[in-house]
Amino acid sequence: MTHSNFLEQYQPLIKDKLAIGPYPKGKRPAIYPKVSQLWCVSAKTKYPSQAVQFLSFYTNDPDAQKAVGVERGAPPALNARTLIAPLLTPEQKAELDYLSQFSKGTTPRTSLDPAGALDVTNALSQAAQSIGLGGTSVQAATDKFWSGANQALQ
Repeated sequence: MTHSNFLEQYQPLIKDKLAIGPYPKGKRPAIYPKVSQLWCVSAKTKYPSQAVQFLSFYTNDPDAQKAVGVERGAPPALNARTLIAPLLTPEQKAELDYLSQFSKGTTPRTSLDPAGALDVTNALSQAAQSIGLGGTSVQAATDKFWSGANQALQ
């Protein structure tokens, strides 16, 4: 379980073809799209109009969209995704396709993560990586994950 844009990072490390799949869904959908980058301008900047011009250029200009591609995550605007699609690798195209499909079954985020959520996510990531990269057994990695998760939630 990781961000969709990691597909292109993982694929060169693995001889088998990787794919992206959805998270399991329960009766109450709780999954939401998570942006990879947040851009903002300080209220105290001495250059507010220039800052807004830059952000507008970065997010709306076709040349900027082509230059950035999916380096900072999928462009939020559909026209930008359409513009850069022919320039992408197969993995990057799979990421955009996944996001398009994924976005159809999501709900708006209405609350913050509970205390300890990041630590639980990190424990899961470390456990998964220890299996694939460190040769740890599934049982040992699972035990370590539960230990870390329980500690984070106490």
